[in-house]
Amino acid sequence: MANEIEISNLALMMLGQSSIISFYDGTDKANLCEAFYPQVRDEVLRAHPWNCARVRVQLAALGASPVYGFTYQYQLPTDPYCLKVLDVNDDSSVVWRIEQRTLVTDEGEVYITYTGRVDHCKFDNLSSSGKSTFVYAAGQMQTRGGHFILLP
Repeated sequence: MANEIEISNLALMMLGQSSIISFYDGTDKANLCEAFYPQVRDEVLRAHPWNCARVRVQLAALGASPVYGFTYQYQLPTDPYCLKVLDVNDDSSVVWRIEQRTLVTDEGEVYITYTGRVDHCKFDNLSSSGKSTFVYAAGQMQTRGGHFILLP
């Protein structure tokens, strides 16, 4: 399984750049990779319902009801952090919305499947060596005159 540095180095290689040793090796490349890796990881995880990041939980209702429109509200999970709700109660007819970090609905009992922010060691072969992460990361960076810049 690829770690954060290996994933970053694959993206750098796609750009024709040399690798880094760590996010803290003092180079501009390392600083850029360290700054953008979390954002790129989350965007890639949100882009597809990866099996390695899929989590199922039951949510506990919050004490207060939403101000209007729905009967119940539920706090989204933080361990692992919920990046995207994939379904509620395994039922596509359930009406729900995400508002800030809560899920609002008229359902009195809620089970969700969601994409969680998983550790890189849980990435399976499809999501890491399948190059989706690397291609996306490399597409976000470019070099000009030996300096890294972000693509517009």
